[in-house]
Amino acid sequence: TTGFIFAIYSVAIIVGSPCMGYVISKYGRRKTILGGIALMGMSFIAFGLLTFIDVSTTRNYYIAAALTSRFCQGVGSVCI
Repeated sequence: TTGFIFAIYSVAIIVGSPCMGYVISKYGRRKTILGGIALMGMSFIAFGLLTFIDVSTTRNYYIAAALTSRFCQGVGSVCI
């Protein structure tokens, strides 16, 4: 599962890159970059807070939250 958590970042970059052309043309470069920075910042904080989840009882929730956080980090990096 660790491999999937780190691989989802690359998947988000591959999926998000073609969509960013449309987003940049619609909202502009400045808003897109600021949105990407905000999304990455929130995702890093969320990923860091995962250490407070008790993995022994909520393993599926932990994995889902880690995958979601890493996916958002990848989309945020595409915006930058």
